[in-house]
Amino acid sequence: MKRRSIKRALSVLTSLGICITLFAFGGTASAEEIDPMDKIDPILLKKMENAGDTERFDVMLWLTDIDDSGVEQQAQARTQSKMRLYSMKTAAASLNGEQAEAMAAVDETQTYIEEKRAVYAEKYADANQKKFDDIFPATRWKLFSRVEQEQPTVVYSCVYAPTIKAKMNKAQILTAAQSSRVDMVYDDVVHFENADLPEDSIQPMNSSTISSASVWQGATNAALVRDTNGLSGSGVKIGQIELAAVDLNNPSFSSYVSTFRLQWLAGTLVCDPKASNNTASANSIKHAAQVASIMIGEETNGVKGIARSAELYTTTLDRSDGSNYQGGYEWLLSQGVNIINMSASIEGMTSTYSLTARWLDHIAMHHDVTLVLASGKLGGNTVANSSMAYNAITVGALDDRATSSRSDDEHATSYSSYVDGSIVSKPDICAPGDNLQLAIPGSSYGERSGTSFAAPQVTAIIAQMLQMRPEIKTKQAVIKAIVLSGVSSWKGLKNTPANTNTRAMDPKTGAGEVDSKAMRYIAQAQRYVGTTLTSGVNTYTKTFNVPAGDTLTRVALTWLRNIHMPSSNHNQDAQYTTNAKLKLEVTAPGGQKYTSYVAKENCQLVSFAPPQSGTYTIKVTVMERPPEGYIYIGLAFY
Repeated sequence: MKRRSIKRALSVLTSLGICITLFAFGGTASAEEIDPMDKIDPILLKKMENAGDTERFDVMLWLTDIDDSGVEQQAQARTQSKMRLYSMKTAAASLNGEQAEAMAAVDETQTYIEEKRAVYAEKYADANQKKFDDIFPATRWKLFSRVEQEQPTVVYSCVYAPTIKAKMNKAQILTAAQSSRVDMVYDDVVHFENADLPEDSIQPMNSSTISSASVWQGATNAALVRDTNGLSGSGVKIGQIELAAVDLNNPSFSSYVSTFRLQWLAGTLVCDPKASNNTASANSIKHAAQVASIMIGEETNGVKGIARSAELYTTTLDRSDGSNYQGGYEWLLSQGVNIINMSASIEGMTSTYSLTARWLDHIAMHHDVTLVLASGKLGGNTVANSSMAYNAITVGALDDRATSSRSDDEHATSYSSYVDGSIVSKPDICAPGDNLQLAIPGSSYGERSGTSFAAPQVTAIIAQMLQMRPEIKTKQAVIKAIVLSGVSSWKGLKNTPANTNTRAMDPKTGAGEVDSKAMRYIAQAQRYVGTTLTSGVNTYTKTFNVPAGDTLTRVALTWLRNIHMPSSNHNQDAQYTTNAKLKLEVTAPGGQKYTSYVAKENCQLVSFAPPQSGTYTIKVTVMERPPEGYIYIGLAFY
């Protein structure tokens, strides 16, 4: 909204007799320094123009963030304490003649993740409450307001982000906007839908040819890694969030019991007690069950889950306590999940970097969780707004041509959403998503198409990799780099010609078709690096060897985008200005250079046929540094 429109809105509001006094409401920033109207979402501001004094709005307050400088140290101390206790118990079991090896092994990385989240939860719960109370002290509100109102109603206070969902009237919104403790006040009316509903909304490209489980799991090499290499997600926690949650106690899921019975009985399929299936349609319930079956389902008529040994925690976007997606995601974080799959969209499909995308970027940045999101179902320039998150892995759908060969897989499906605009390009990666054979009740199959069913394949393949390398559960940039670089023998690969700046990403398919075999190779050979570029460090170099006979080399650089709102620039565009800008350059032994630099992105990729064997040098150059100074990067090379 232009400045004159904002000022006109302010005039309308003040004419209604709303007092906006910093002294009255506890704000500390002056109006001359920051115009409070710049801190109100234009959508919300428009609604306020024609509203009455007592009308209340669903808003989200994005508060100033906490000082988290001591969080990691506290989490490490708690982790070490628990590991010592575990060692003592193990020793005691051995002395008592018990089978110490039968005791459940403690994953130190997983313990650290859960302890770190616990520390964050304590800090955010305390800080959010104190800031809210400071903005809205009850006695001041009654004393200075011209139109006496009740206190704002807190619907949900997040414990993993500096955000509060509340119901507020105009005066309360303006009070919040004037406070130095508030970065933005957003309209919080959101729309949820599964990425590929209704069920008949997508017409398969190959309607006469069904892609059997052996085909689509073969095309990604997921079945090979599961059945031959024995990687099925053991020790990994997966989260699932959409319009329905898989709850075998709910009669609506009675038809799916055989697909999940063993996990349910073993306690490795866990449903959020506040998940709400009351308003879920039959299609939403079926959608949730089939997405889950791709990840962990027991074998049903020849179709079995890719990561069937993983634990699955499932919840809904519409929770019974009104916390919606924030509450659902935070419940998953509280359960210690490592990956979250969302085959759904929030806030529509207009390729807009939305409030939800910003919130998800914050979650991924701070809480050691990999987000895998379906891109959507409407084709070009229609990516789900929530899937525009920089730090997520957004997945599109491709046509596997009903063969397990990767050499004939080239094109995204016509309905797979993508965008190559001014903000960030999506999707990041693709997986088969056309007319897939999926497990459903009895002796029949369900053929489904869409990115909803491509995303859980990527989620499950990441779980396979994390079983092998649990120590990288905390390295989200590394995980994404492995996903992007680990693509081989795919017909649609985009190459980087020597001595050019060419990012090897396609607008419709991203880095290409996910490849569990190639990802396993990178993980097993430890051909990856995770490091932090601190202030003053503007270049980073790494060498790796390319043996004779190699026909493909791929190097991916990714970094996490820290969600930070500079105090001097409180407006909608500020959130787009804080991404670091990094250039990736790979030099061959003969001097050929392969470069990827697109300023708007937070991942770079080069892909080429190596001109000779020998030592190659990766160089990362900081072209622009974000306000916080540090940049956490991940590198992977295939």
